[in-house]
Amino acid sequence: MVSTIRHLFTFNKKAHTQKSTPNSRQSSLSPTASIASLSTESSLSRPQTPTSPQQAFFSTPQDIRGIFRTLESYWSFYHPQQQDWIAFDFDQSDLLEHHYHQRQVSFKLPSCPGTSTGCTIHFQRPSIQQQQQQQQQGELHLVLDHDLVRTMVPVWWYEQDLPDGSKGMCRFEHKNQVRLEALSEDRTQLSLTDEGFEGATMTVVTTPPQQHEEEEMRGLLYVYLPLSLPSMDQKLDRFDHATAEDALSTRRGSV
Repeated sequence: MVSTIRHLFTFNKKAHTQKSTPNSRQSSLSPTASIASLSTESSLSRPQTPTSPQQAFFSTPQDIRGIFRTLESYWSFYHPQQQDWIAFDFDQSDLLEHHYHQRQVSFKLPSCPGTSTGCTIHFQRPSIQQQQQQQQQGELHLVLDHDLVRTMVPVWWYEQDLPDGSKGMCRFEHKNQVRLEALSEDRTQLSLTDEGFEGATMTVVTTPPQQHEEEEMRGLLYVYLPLSLPSMDQKLDRFDHATAEDALSTRRGSV
């Protein structure tokens, strides 16, 4: 399942793979009324228009999208020189995940964080003789469940229309990943901003999980775009043009 999810989604803000929307969107999704950080008591069908001074220029939601929660693998290792745990990047994690599901005993990872060379990954503990040979070689060797760890972590996504018209998915930025996961246990509502929606504010309505699955729809995202209001410079510019036209008309009339 994890391999499927990694082929469905990208790991940056640009999604590229088509994904159909589950039928569960219309089931048990009734947003609450308040857009404060937490609210659990209301029966309105959608969030109210923001009324705070900061959001006074936002109208009703221009876009409504589904929200999804998935589980994906997270690989990290203990670096002996730095004496700290370091995470592999997305490409390295993909390669680790691939070989892990192929049930290989070991393989050479071309690049490894914090090292000038690659490292050897062992999914099974080497024999004592092999360990002695590895120490003589001086290369970095990582053993699963010893100094190499694989864990499953939740990731939150929102629907994104792709250039070809198909449906894709994009990640929420890191700070929102933390907030959504912290509030996902109970039916709740919160307002947030995300780097994927520049200049917009959003209201998220999450629902409790119906079934604990690796991929599930967990709510709706209401996107509020700011109203396009003329700036003071534009107002003054129109005023200046109007004054010039009036002056020209007056001059022609006097002639």
